[in-house]
Amino acid sequence: MLGDGDVPRLTGIDKSTSSTWSNSAEATLTVTFSTSEEARHFFNAGGKIRIETNLTGGSSSQAGAWTNLLNTAGDQDFKGDIVVDNGFYTLTNTYKTYYSRAASTPYSSNTYQLKAKCNVADNSAGTATTIDIKVELTDAYVDPGAPAPGDLVDGTLAITVQELLPGGVLQPTGDPFTITPPASYSMSAISLS
Repeated sequence: MLGDGDVPRLTGIDKSTSSTWSNSAEATLTVTFSTSEEARHFFNAGGKIRIETNLTGGSSSQAGAWTNLLNTAGDQDFKGDIVVDNGFYTLTNTYKTYYSRAASTPYSSNTYQLKAKCNVADNSAGTATTIDIKVELTDAYVDPGAPAPGDLVDGTLAITVQELLPGGVLQPTGDPFTITPPASYSMSAISLS
């Protein structure tokens, strides 16, 4: 158990785009550990991978709806929970949603989802070394008005990744400990449609 709390660390692989979009925006983060033992120790000690997605500077009503949705969602952490579909030990090699939020009316068909999978078929024993986290923004709202492009989302869409490394001392012994962070992070470009 931790005594002093998490130590946030920027990963340096953040992505952003200022191109307009109307249907979807998506990017995939890949987190790789050197060994499955290091992955288990990282998550068992309370390590987390934090995703923050935001939209700034947009002027369209769609951009306003997305800005509000993403601000409300805030930072979301992927961690070692054993709750079904919510953490490291429940992963499979097929994407599962671990966070989902919809916008408010009339944009409630717009959804922000975070999904994760790993490089083994069943990670209940913690044998995975790679985690893929997909950031998905699905814009299913259709602007009924005219003229176009009322349905476009403008502004700067940014995805920021932070690693929260456990820190402190083991309780109750008080011995210091170190946790090996992931060996690498990489993220695809943000794909827009």
